[in-house]
Amino acid sequence: MSILKKTVLAGIGFASLTRQKAEELADYLIKSGELSQSEKKEAVLELLAKAEAKAEAGAAQAKDKIGREVEKARKSLGVAKTSEIEALTKRVEAFGPESGPAGEDRRRSGSQIVRANPLSRRRRPN
Repeated sequence: MSILKKTVLAGIGFASLTRQKAEELADYLIKSGELSQSEKKEAVLELLAKAEAKAEAGAAQAKDKIGREVEKARKSLGVAKTSEIEALTKRVEAFGPESGPAGEDRRRSGSQIVRANPLSRRRRPN
């Protein structure tokens, strides 16, 4: 079983500890003599608090693990980060309006317009 799956299942397990289950555990401890009746309420609250803290820790670990896995996948696929795209956009915008509308280059040969995108269609002289 993967560590991610184990982490998620552990978080779910801790989160599913209900007040009823905590009280059942406290009753068991009272019967076994490890806890007094007067300490029951405090013990139940402590169990619930610990369960919640462990569930939150498990969720944080899962989030970190998922983030690392997504980053590894992004790198292996060669996908750019948003920050990298924004930086490139700023660099392109720094060239200003000289590049013309819709990526047209200002180089003209007769009535031919050469577009910056090599996949775009080119107009040819009549």
